[in-house]
Amino acid sequence: MPRRSPPRRPSPFAPRVVGLLLVGGCDPSLGGGGKRTPAGCTEAQGLITCSSTQSSGGQGILNVDVNVRAGDSAFLVSGVAGQYLAVETLTGPSGDLVVTWEDWFDAENLTGAFYGSGKDVAFNWPVREDDPALEPGTYTVAIATFDEDGFYRNGVDVDVTTQIKADSAFSDGVVRVQLVYADEVAVLPDVVEATEAAILRWKEVWAPLGLEVRVTTSTGGIDGNLPSISRGSPAFDALAAAGEDHDVMMIIGERIGGRTDIYGEAGGIPGSLVANEHAVVGISWIANAGGDGSFSDDDIRIYGETLAHELGHYLGLFHPVESSWDQWDALGDTPACGSLRQCEDSLGDNNMFPYPVCAGPRGGCVSQEVVTDGQAGVLHRYAGTL
Repeated sequence: MPRRSPPRRPSPFAPRVVGLLLVGGCDPSLGGGGKRTPAGCTEAQGLITCSSTQSSGGQGILNVDVNVRAGDSAFLVSGVAGQYLAVETLTGPSGDLVVTWEDWFDAENLTGAFYGSGKDVAFNWPVREDDPALEPGTYTVAIATFDEDGFYRNGVDVDVTTQIKADSAFSDGVVRVQLVYADEVAVLPDVVEATEAAILRWKEVWAPLGLEVRVTTSTGGIDGNLPSISRGSPAFDALAAAGEDHDVMMIIGERIGGRTDIYGEAGGIPGSLVANEHAVVGISWIANAGGDGSFSDDDIRIYGETLAHELGHYLGLFHPVESSWDQWDALGDTPACGSLRQCEDSLGDNNMFPYPVCAGPRGGCVSQEVVTDGQAGVLHRYAGTL
């Protein structure tokens, strides 16, 4: 039978583009008077990770159980399969429907897990401050498995990873990033120096939010002409597998998909903490240098804001408005707007605006350091913000 009508919305992968410029269900039970790591699972930095392979049922649906304990605040379910994947529904411990994709097939974006644009999926809950807090008990995430023609397929094996954040604080947190310089970039000291300065700018943007960025760097292992992040690549899977299950992999390359007009691109909204062909954030240093290969102070500022922007996507943030001016994020404190002029005026200084707002070749660019309380709430609720 057909998957559904109308078809899924466009891909959630969100590049920051220059071209617009004029400008497994585990059982985390209580024991010994406190929490313990379930058998077969691991715990690091307060994140419990459980993995298994499960198969979709006769209706092309795989029900993944997530067992939440008192004090757990968020969970992330990731899946990888040979068919397309999308989250259908989330059901709470009482059996009540918490959220369904059908309520978000409109002009507002809540999570890319609903879109079914690839053969991997990442679903984080809760997403926003407005979403109900977790309560102890079993949540069920229903994941659909379907083919490229949109037909449900049963009996599809899905590698499922469930990660539960054992931390009830949403006022402060640490985001861990493994930053890899591509082969051609690692030998460019000026680019490495500019990247280090951009990381400082990124930390400035996020520090008022109670977010600490911890970056570990390494070099080599991937070509500087990065494949398209939205299309994915086995090279990304291999690179992400070298990281930890509580960090995000970021690659500094020269180009993304052969293009020099993309500042950066995130592999999902949100992205997964476990390896798959999209589980990276890609950054083009050439685009961030303004195309002339030389970093000015303004270039470095934009570079740092791009790092914050793309990691914001990976942790679950959409653009407050898409550059078609007819789709918006699901947050109440990012102003509604409906045209280029109106949106640049009201949201141009927001860190998640679709592109840097500049006055042209002779003018400067707006500092994009604004992150609203609602946006900060999404960042803190990502399971990898520990």
